[in-house]
Amino acid sequence: FDLLYLYEKFDPIFIAGCITESNGITSIESGIKILEQDRAKERIKEVTNKAIKALDEKDAIEVSAELAIDALGIADSRKKEQTDVLSIIEEVTESQLAYASMVELGQKTIGIPTGFKIIDDNISGLRPAHLAVISAYTNVGKTTFAMNIAHNVLKQGKRVVIFSLEMSRADLFSKLVALEGDMPMSEVVMAGANNKRYEQYTETVDRMRDYDLSIYSEKHSINEILTTMRAENDRKKVDLFIIDYLQNLTGEQKTEYELLTKSVQDLQEIGRAHV
Repeated sequence: FDLLYLYEKFDPIFIAGCITESNGITSIESGIKILEQDRAKERIKEVTNKAIKALDEKDAIEVSAELAIDALGIADSRKKEQTDVLSIIEEVTESQLAYASMVELGQKTIGIPTGFKIIDDNISGLRPAHLAVISAYTNVGKTTFAMNIAHNVLKQGKRVVIFSLEMSRADLFSKLVALEGDMPMSEVVMAGANNKRYEQYTETVDRMRDYDLSIYSEKHSINEILTTMRAENDRKKVDLFIIDYLQNLTGEQKTEYELLTKSVQDLQEIGRAHV
């Protein structure tokens, strides 16, 4: 049974008595731990059975990604959120002290500078656990703008992971090469047909070899992407994730609105978990 349900339905003193008098338990804390373990066991059974049933209809890789997300959710659910005023004040103070130390080092933003002054002045850079959405009409330059930000972040020695749900890895990387080499995209594409242009291209790429960059172009399921984000961040802290673009995400939800809503919630959650 669910402990929260009991707290809502019965008197806390009655519940405490039941816990301390059953199974030889001598403290409420011990009783809660046992209840949490039992609840976790039931959740593990639920997600495992769900995965087994899904194998008849879905690809095994997609099912394994969904199972990983569900399993991580069981672990995350045990974390207790601090909601009291003192904890909140402490959190704000930590942010203030962190910003003060950044100012001493010459940094003008709390987060990583995007390279665009008007943006950095308004949002104070790309901050940990913050989700920014670029929205505009088709073919007005959303991807190019995102690659400009990625390039500026990479030049600062930061780690960037990109999920491309539309363009190929080669196309996205070519955009970054064009930015690095200060050349038109067309010259990057046609570099092999001109010796001088190819020489400029190779010099540019050589400068980019040390960039801490990963680009995925074959992951479209939100669960696959979330699993990969966790794995990448566990391997080495990622400073910026980019998903291009959200409308092409796939998932179990019936409508695009439900899928985008759930995806944004999951992305925000994973951001907070890895601060």
